[in-house]
Amino acid sequence: MRKKEAIVLSAYTGVLLCDFEDYHKYAENLFGCTLCEGEVLMLKEDIKDRSMKDAMKIVDSVKKKKKAKKYIKNTIFFKKNKKI
Repeated sequence: MRKKEAIVLSAYTGVLLCDFEDYHKYAENLFGCTLCEGEVLMLKEDIKDRSMKDAMKIVDSVKKKKKAKKYIKNTIFFKKNKKI
């Protein structure tokens, strides 16, 4: 998992998967202003709502990668076992 993905998923799930500093900076970017640590903790649900779009982008990219890997694996397997 990349650092940016860990930050976004931390914001969306509420489970800290990164340094709090990085999470704090991401929250400030979402709100467009400076937030103290207490505000970041109090705004947990708002942060989740605002990070949903970024989190869904990560989910979509993972789905695409899995489909591509499965397609490649099946294609290679088929070619190996194909009788000519």
